[in-house]
Amino acid sequence: MLLGAASALAGTAIPVGMRRSAVARPVVPVSCALVLAVDVSSSIDGEHWWLQRKGYAEAFLHPQVMRAIQDTPKRRIAVSYFEWSGANSQRVIVPWTVVGSEEGGGGIADTLLTGRRPFEGSTAVGATLDFAMDQLTLCPFAADQQVIDVSGDGGNNDGPEPEAERDRAARTNIRVNGLPIDWARSHPPMGMTIGEYYRASVIGGPNAFAMPAVGFDSFGYALAAKLRREIAALPAATESA
Repeated sequence: MLLGAASALAGTAIPVGMRRSAVARPVVPVSCALVLAVDVSSSIDGEHWWLQRKGYAEAFLHPQVMRAIQDTPKRRIAVSYFEWSGANSQRVIVPWTVVGSEEGGGGIADTLLTGRRPFEGSTAVGATLDFAMDQLTLCPFAADQQVIDVSGDGGNNDGPEPEAERDRAARTNIRVNGLPIDWARSHPPMGMTIGEYYRASVIGGPNAFAMPAVGFDSFGYALAAKLRREIAALPAATESA
């Protein structure tokens, strides 16, 4: 009788939901979920696209950036990196990755230093903010704070304007910071510098800031300084990971 029952159970399919719950992993807590949104529109040529990629890769190998991450409450953050241009042109290059050590930073650097430019085109800042917020909803880690970091060299010329998306992010305590790139081909709205445009129309939320990069030669330095400031704005570490 017991053998028959065991045989019957052996042939019974386990519901999919039960199988999933049996192998579910605990959610990893992180101090911050950081989305890096990087402009690859047509005003940024191939050489300068590469300088951006190289700058982001080097930033995640920078000892002071790693120290800032390890000084946060959870001693780690989650990072996603995507490149953008027009309203329908966004591509995730680095999916959500936990960074709390040199190994994690090196993994992001390795990914950024491989692969080709995905596209070029117009400049859709509003659509970029919308896409970045979607990425935050997909983050598989439990984050104390959510930050979108937008770099770019021009004003919005495709898709929705950024102000409404920026304000939508701020209402949910998402901070939008900016890295405006000021160089010969920058194209902010008439009568504004690219830094003024980012401060007026792009950044928002608690403690948001814009830190301009003057040209691409200093881009890596400006980016590392910005990431240190961004991460250091989080509360200092008070507990073990």
